[in-house]
Amino acid sequence: MQILFCGLLIAAIAGIIIFYLMKEQIKTAQLITENSIININPIEMDKRSVCVIISCFGILIGGKPYKFNREGIRLLKVDINTTEMTFCFGNEEKQNKIKVLHGLRDTSEIEKIAEKLSYETGVVPTVSNW
Repeated sequence: MQILFCGLLIAAIAGIIIFYLMKEQIKTAQLITENSIININPIEMDKRSVCVIISCFGILIGGKPYKFNREGIRLLKVDINTTEMTFCFGNEEKQNKIKVLHGLRDTSEIEKIAEKLSYETGVVPTVSNW
């Protein structure tokens, strides 16, 4: 009986932790979506269409949020070239890099996006190969 109770207690605690983590991911995804700077039309990734949203609080790729400018995680660098944008973010211990295909062809569009990213995030993007 005690073993069953202990097992149920552990399962309940694990469930609460998983629920909390999922709630945090949903909250981050909502924050990114509500404050979007750039919406990239669905791209094909692993044989499925994925929408990409970039905001001053992070990047949402197909429902998976990558947060920055919150909870000690900072956007460190943005590079934009003719085909992709690279975002480097993290803290002193850990840093991540995400590359996103942007599909933009017009130089003026790139300049507007770079200006908007700079204004919203405080990080001036490096634009190259134009």
